[in-house]
Amino acid sequence: MSAISIQTAFDTLLDSSQSAAIDIAWFGRAFTPQIGMPYLRPSMLACTSAPQGAGANGTILWSGRYQLLLNYPAASGPDDAGQKAEELRVVFRRGLNLPTSDGWAVVVENTEVPPPMQGDVWLTQPVLVRWWALEFPT
Repeated sequence: MSAISIQTAFDTLLDSSQSAAIDIAWFGRAFTPQIGMPYLRPSMLACTSAPQGAGANGTILWSGRYQLLLNYPAASGPDDAGQKAEELRVVFRRGLNLPTSDGWAVVVENTEVPPPMQGDVWLTQPVLVRWWALEFPT
């Protein structure tokens, strides 16, 4: 298991779930926001691993947060961003098992929609996905 395989699992789900079109600013790809057009910026906010016992071949607990920042024009108000955040909360629902490319599974522990942040040009609505995974010795 790796941080890259975990992020790829989340990114793949996000990419396949976009029923309402919104531009996505993927990590590592060029992206220029268009004034007046909403967009989404996903990222792995935290990703840690910790051994769960003594010895070199013990189980490893991975945990972290996948962050989705919805950016909407500030003048549009919080309703559209809030609605999209709730849609994403359903997509990344509690208990969801995401398969990784290296054969493990990531479990969504909880998805939170904190209050939006108001700026001059953009209103940013965060969606925070808390997750964990167990990597067993091979």
